[in-house]
Amino acid sequence: MAEDLSCDLHDGIICMRNFEYTSPITNKELGETPRHTFELRDESGTIIAGAEIDYYSSPIPFYQITDIWVEFEHQSKGIASELMQRIEEMLKKKKRAGFLVDAIMDGNPAKGFYERRGWIPVPGGKDQFVYNLPKTVKPEVFVGMEYRQTPIEEREGLRE
Repeated sequence: MAEDLSCDLHDGIICMRNFEYTSPITNKELGETPRHTFELRDESGTIIAGAEIDYYSSPIPFYQITDIWVEFEHQSKGIASELMQRIEEMLKKKKRAGFLVDAIMDGNPAKGFYERRGWIPVPGGKDQFVYNLPKTVKPEVFVGMEYRQTPIEEREGLRE
């Protein structure tokens, strides 16, 4: 019998599916890119949703959500909301900002998804959002920042 991956809100709390979290150190040991990952698998073991997150130390310490996705046939079941909840919990626990680049393009039915969750648009940024900024930091610090890909040798956050 197929697992029911749909999920309803109950008293404002999103039910928790079994997302697999893998740390950058474990990913590196597995021969993968050393980043934080969240994955959700269906009953056959196929990955149907996921996120990849990298840590950077400037212009302020932050995590860039480099990829977040849900397979088309599993969309509109609350999976992306729960995935974002996991990411936001991680950001709060680590007391770091989050940064999204090319989040959702104009015309996509999900436009507004991040703002409804409390992510703040970067002024002048094209589909860029920030979350959990320290009170002393303005979103403008991310103006002009694009997708970042730093070689592993230069990453300071591998231990995070």
